[in-house]
Parts: sequence; C-alpha cells; structure tokens
Amino acid sequence: AEIYYENPEIYDDLYSSPNRITRPKSVDLLNLLESGTLDYAFEYKSVAIQHHLNYIEFPDQINLGSWEYRDYYSQVNITLDDGTVVYGSPILYGITIIDNASNRDLAVEFIRFIFEHSSVLEENGQNPVVPGITNNVSAVPQELRDYVREE
Repeated sequence: AEIYYENPEIYDDLYSSPNRITRPKSVDLLNLLESGTLDYAFEYKSVAIQHHLNYIEFPDQINLGSWEYRDYYSQVNITLDDGTVVYGSPILYGITIIDNASNRDLAVEFIRFIFEHSSVLEENGQNPVVPGITNNVSAVPQELRDYVREE
C-alpha cells in the first residue's frame, strides 16, 4: 500500500494505532463485526461475501489476490519477531490429488468440475486462476493438463 499510494507511513500508522484490534482467528473478528462491536476489519473478500457483509476492495496492486502482480507484491517484506523475513506474494488456494488416492477417478472429475464451473467460486468471492498454475506439468494427471499452465 505504501508503494501504491506513495505514502511511506501507512504501515507504521496502522501498526502503532492505539485502537488496533487483532485476533488469532478471523472468525473472532467476524463475531465482533456481526455484533456491531467493530465498524470494520481487514478480511478476505470471500468471507465478506459468504457472511453477507458490506466490503470495499483494495486495488489488485495491494490486495495480494492476483497472480499477475506477484512481482509487485514481492517488493515489500516484513521481519517477524524471530528474524524471519517474509516477502509479499499472492494468497492462492491450491488443489491436488495424492499419489495413492483411493478414488482417483472421482478426484479427477472433481477438479475438472472446479475448472469447468469456476463461476461457482467467483460467486462466493474466490478468484479462480484459470488456467491453473503448476511448476511441474508432468506431475499433473494427463486428464487435467488442459486446465493448467506451467510457470
């Protein structure tokens, strides 16, 4: 956000706010929002939609929801208390089939369904990456390779 809005104080202002309310789980923030204890919270769009909450979207350049902006996101980082440096990256869900799946054919059909009916995900606030992204297309079942690209 500091880069996008050209304001180097955003992080410090948010972090040092005396009114900052954090919870270990987002569901705890939901309860506070739904009860009217909180006026707003930072939450995933999908959660806002699924809980019928009003929301505003951040631009793709800062919402961590776009694969296309992965290089832009990686310009920022945060150092955790243990010294670990974490760089910005897209927040994406993955899907896989384990090698010894007892119902492999059904798993393939389910994943095919997900790709062919991605509008169901969109309606629930998930932004599907279509085609899907893999780092090893040879590990993807042959029946699903038309739905992915290797990067």
